[in-house]
Amino acid sequence: MYGSFYSIMAWHPALLQIGNAMLTEPFAPENRYYLDFCLDEHVRLSLQFPVAIAVLEGILAMATEKKIIPLSVAQKKLEEAYANQARKDKARGSSSKEPLDRESTLVVDRSRALTDYKHGQASVISQGLRDQLMFNEFIADRDI
Repeated sequence: MYGSFYSIMAWHPALLQIGNAMLTEPFAPENRYYLDFCLDEHVRLSLQFPVAIAVLEGILAMATEKKIIPLSVAQKKLEEAYANQARKDKARGSSSKEPLDRESTLVVDRSRALTDYKHGQASVISQGLRDQLMFNEFIADRDI
């Protein structure tokens, strides 16, 4: 998949930079392609690094907040990443009840982090997305 640990460590900041850049000018036609690329690569990174899911959640939260992508697309991307993590756990013969650290202090939104470091962190940004997804799941269950 990826050549080495070092290439991944160089690749991740580049992906994060791409994601942030595409979210600043969201409606330029070419930007959607790069945003999708960034999201897909974070899904792929989740096979090797569970923390990539926290970053993915943060980017998806920013994208849904700005109405760039619908909540259903965000949910699908997260389901793919969680499925990757489950496959990895199964291959290792373990099962993690909580596939990612919800308290990730990684900065996802660089522009927010300039004024308030804590509000630029993945755990803070993605909380709104998790709340929206849980609310939609609750509504869907009630409509049955």
